[in-house]
Amino acid sequence: YVVEKLVPTGSTVLLNKISGYPDEADEVIVNGEVIGHRWFDPTRWLWRFRPILHGVARMVRDEFGYYAKVDLPKLTRMYEIHRDRIVKAELPEEKGKIVALETINGKWQGIARLVRGKRLLVIIQWW
Repeated sequence: YVVEKLVPTGSTVLLNKISGYPDEADEVIVNGEVIGHRWFDPTRWLWRFRPILHGVARMVRDEFGYYAKVDLPKLTRMYEIHRDRIVKAELPEEKGKIVALETINGKWQGIARLVRGKRLLVIIQWW
């Protein structure tokens, strides 16, 4: 569902090889914008996708997929966001899933992983 929203019908899609992953991985570029990374997970024997940059911006702006708008002045890597700081969200039920993030002032974006007690652990952030 998320990939269908991020890649509209008729879009030009480029896959740019990424080094540094233990297996096969690509940067996904749609109509000139980097929307995420796809990589092969040999433990599950399937391709996985993680939104970044323009993908995260679209998910939060258009409110689709797993996303959260948080009441923080900035995002910091490895910071655990408590439930009371989450202003608006669509969160997964399963721990470990990736969530697109944005501060309510709109200055910071990133991705987080859902952890215990519906908290979000910031993995990557940018402004």
